[in-house]
Amino acid sequence: MERLVQDLRYALRALRKSPLFTTVVVLTLALGIGANTTIYTWLEGLVLHPLPVVHDADRLVLVKTRGPGGAEWSFSYPDARDIDRDARAIEGLVAQDMAQVSVRTGAANEQAERGWAVEVTSNYFSVLGLHPVLGRFFRASEDSAPGANPVVVLAYGYWQRRFAGDSSIIGRTISLNNHPFTVIGIAPPRFGGIIVALNFDLWVPASMDGAITGRDERLTSRGWRSFDAFARLKPGVTFQQAQAEIGAIGARLAGAYHEDEGTQKYIAPFDAAEVQKLFRPAVLALLGITAVVLLIACANVGNLLLARAAGRRREMGIRLALGARRAQLVRQLLAESLVLAICGGALGVGVAAWGADGLIALVPASPFPIALDFHQNARILLFAFVVTLGTVLLFGVVPALQASNPSVVPALKNEQGATGARGRLRSTFVVAQLSLSLVALVCAGLFMRSLRASESVDAGFRAPDHVLLVSTDLHLAGYDPSTGRVFDRQLLERVEAIPGVTSASLSGNVPLGFGGHNSSGTTVEGYTPGKDEDMSIDNDDVGPRYFETIGTALVAGRDVTATDDSGAMRVVIVNEAFAKRYWPGQDPLGKWIAFGSGIKRTVVGVAATAKYHKLAEAPLPFVFLPLAQSYGSGFTLHVRTAGDPTALTGALRRTFASLDPNVPFLDVRTFREHMAAAVFFQRLGAIMLGLFGALALALATMGIYSVIAYSVSQRTRELGIRTALGAARNDLLSLVLGEGMRLAAIGVGIGTVLALGAAQLVRSQLFGVSATDPVTFLAIGALLAAVALLATYLPARRAASIDPMVALRSE
Repeated sequence: MERLVQDLRYALRALRKSPLFTTVVVLTLALGIGANTTIYTWLEGLVLHPLPVVHDADRLVLVKTRGPGGAEWSFSYPDARDIDRDARAIEGLVAQDMAQVSVRTGAANEQAERGWAVEVTSNYFSVLGLHPVLGRFFRASEDSAPGANPVVVLAYGYWQRRFAGDSSIIGRTISLNNHPFTVIGIAPPRFGGIIVALNFDLWVPASMDGAITGRDERLTSRGWRSFDAFARLKPGVTFQQAQAEIGAIGARLAGAYHEDEGTQKYIAPFDAAEVQKLFRPAVLALLGITAVVLLIACANVGNLLLARAAGRRREMGIRLALGARRAQLVRQLLAESLVLAICGGALGVGVAAWGADGLIALVPASPFPIALDFHQNARILLFAFVVTLGTVLLFGVVPALQASNPSVVPALKNEQGATGARGRLRSTFVVAQLSLSLVALVCAGLFMRSLRASESVDAGFRAPDHVLLVSTDLHLAGYDPSTGRVFDRQLLERVEAIPGVTSASLSGNVPLGFGGHNSSGTTVEGYTPGKDEDMSIDNDDVGPRYFETIGTALVAGRDVTATDDSGAMRVVIVNEAFAKRYWPGQDPLGKWIAFGSGIKRTVVGVAATAKYHKLAEAPLPFVFLPLAQSYGSGFTLHVRTAGDPTALTGALRRTFASLDPNVPFLDVRTFREHMAAAVFFQRLGAIMLGLFGALALALATMGIYSVIAYSVSQRTRELGIRTALGAARNDLLSLVLGEGMRLAAIGVGIGTVLALGAAQLVRSQLFGVSATDPVTFLAIGALLAAVALLATYLPARRAASIDPMVALRSE
């Protein structure tokens, strides 16, 4: 231990004497370690441990319904209660559903504020193993009688933000959707629910569904599958055992309540949740690229250490001549590498702490409570520590072994001695840098071309830049279906009267966002489904002039009109994909469809097929219902304008207030901004990989420049002799350029092979571009060659300008 301390002290003194070298190495390592730690922090928070305060989160499983044909469905509330009662392999099954609420605290002249609530069964917090900061959580009795237990638990962050952490809030009454609720507890810090990347404000018993959503029938209807479900496995129970039991209970329920043939209940690992499935491949790809950047940084630092060792040959020779053992020199040099790595690692952790929230800045506009909370913890610090130690081995050991073994006599005389092995090692580092840089840059290039392809795809909507979206929910202001329909009609009339508005409409959902979608079992006139065919068709409720406003062409029939109200004949508009799928070669106008066992709806229009969920989707059958005939309190106002739509935000806000100041005016964004969700992962990959690729290119440029410059300095005498014997300036220029370009050619060749393999790993994240796209590979290869030529040219020009007399006297 004493020797280690002594070595570290000497290392600090030695590095302090070379501040420029030390600064460059520490910053290089900090960037590499910081980039890796940042991406690992994302991986930790989104995929590996997204629920940091939940007890034994690895025993949580998702519980789902699989419909005929393999479609995934949500859960009905009665099914959740029955499985929770009968299953013995689980400690409890929880049903939950999210909802917007208007919150009033009772303060004088208070304006209602939107909050995000989760309706849950009473065992929610106990299954998660959580304990309240204040008060209590729900009791089983508060889940029994619908509407009889208006109690609420607040999220810790919401309690701090809205109520300033006032402990007297327990027992007080607040208003949710104009219904009184008693605050009974405060959830623990850093807990905002179990839907990854969403952060909720409060929780209410599912038995209060009528007050929250106005739909009491959801608590009794087995066909209304709108809840998500999860469970905790009992200790000692395997996933397969729980799967078998819940599948058997589900089969019994399906038989008892005459569900469609082929309907099953099953469980899935918790990390199979949609958000985690989406983020996992993207974050892992980023982690792989940052590992490449770290390798490049280590190769660069290795070259710098070799260059530093060349200047210390006389020091090493003297120490060996005085009796020092080679092992002592290696230990001393590794101590210096360790100090550099620790400094770089510490700074890298700081970089990660600053950069971890960078992902939030890339998340597009969304009406949902998106919150990404990345905290550094022991696992992240351990990761950074392991990476730091790994860098010592990667960049420190080989240069230490090389530097500790100089030829003693030439070293004492300060002569160059044999440099072949060291030169080959430096060249190897440069080839590694160039090849790894090509991998990083190719992946970045593929994502950039993928982003460009995504942004240029025809999604089926004309000029989305000229459409402004405003969301609201009339239930938050106490409207019922009859008064809500009146508000809808008056809102459209007043909005269309605003100067600059060319058309306006409403819809229940907006395509190509982060939100969900509606789907219903559908009966189609004249069509007989195949065995286990999934007839659950996606649909949306839309207002008059919807297709004109959103910019989707009608290929037959008409748009929704103001006359398609609750008293008129039930009508529907289908898209071309629906018509071709179910009525090929027939005229769809006048035919009917029905949802479930509901009434028949006559087709009055056919719209061009657009993109509804993602840009890469195949043509998808879709159905549009008049909003006035399928009333929903929550909707998004679409406003098409001749100019900049955001300029009308103030006028729209005043229009809402003139109709009813209690109706919330929410989530204003253009349709183009909303559609950014559809290219989020391509944009994330393009930006992050572009940054890392640029960093890799800069490090590789520095590496090849330093190697060629060092080679020129070592060959000063040789180049002087060549000049004295008649070598022309161009001959020397070609000689040095040839050395650099040879390394570049080898690096590009190896890198191309590696990049072909790396591209296959990210091909699932690409859109509109092949993983072997020749344009990307050729362009990146040419870029690296050009950079290598430039980095080589500068020392080559210096070599060509050497004065032979100065060179001959250099030793």
